[in-house]
Amino acid sequence: MKKFISILSLTIGMLVSVTAFMACGGDDDENIISSPDSQEAVKSKHITRVDYQGWDMEYVINYDSKGRVSSYFVRDGKDPDKVNISYDENTIVHGNKTYYLLNGLITSSDDYSFSYDSSNHLIKKIGIGIGSRSISYTWVDNNLASFVITSNSSTQTVKLEYSDIKVPVNYIPFLFYVGHKLLKRNDPFLSYYGYFGENSQNLAKKMVETQGNTSATEEYDYTMKDGLPIEIAVKTTTISSNGKESTSNDRIIIEWN
Repeated sequence: MKKFISILSLTIGMLVSVTAFMACGGDDDENIISSPDSQEAVKSKHITRVDYQGWDMEYVINYDSKGRVSSYFVRDGKDPDKVNISYDENTIVHGNKTYYLLNGLITSSDDYSFSYDSSNHLIKKIGIGIGSRSISYTWVDNNLASFVITSNSSTQTVKLEYSDIKVPVNYIPFLFYVGHKLLKRNDPFLSYYGYFGENSQNLAKKMVETQGNTSATEEYDYTMKDGLPIEIAVKTTTISSNGKESTSNDRIIIEWN
């Protein structure tokens, strides 16, 4: 699997970004939802498979009767692993991790506490225990604009830019930042259902991570069909500590059902 030149390794990078952004499709009509019936059809669709071509990684996703992710298979260059998610009134068990809820929002887990602003945006994730890291989130115009990861030994900053495309219903945030650490730092399957508060309103077009004198940039170009992203072209540019720059181009295929 390809990885960014970064201090932290990919366990999930997602959510789920070329300064100039252009959404592509077979023709212009594919990007327009033309009738109420088609709008309802789109609302009822969920992401069932994500193929990270170039990273040798794949997710197959299942849902319960309420539209929440109930389980998924992840293939990461080896035999697929199944992960279950179960929901109770005040707790959620995701694999071997337990989250605790208050008024419908996750406020703590075994290793983190979470806090929100008055608009239900996640603004702080604080590690519990010696050597834990904390993450501070900044929101602008209802989109996650940046966050800062702080530990005892380092500080890492991530900034995001957004396209004009609104996030479609049932889109899973953070799941598509595959080269980056967003995938593990922000549980995509619980963020999707709002358990970590409000999600960004637009699809990201660019993400830049910096730590010391190294950086990693992902740029996203979306192919849309019936108002849903079905493919994301990902351009990755990394700059190492010695100033060497490298670039790669990959694709993410998204299946809806």
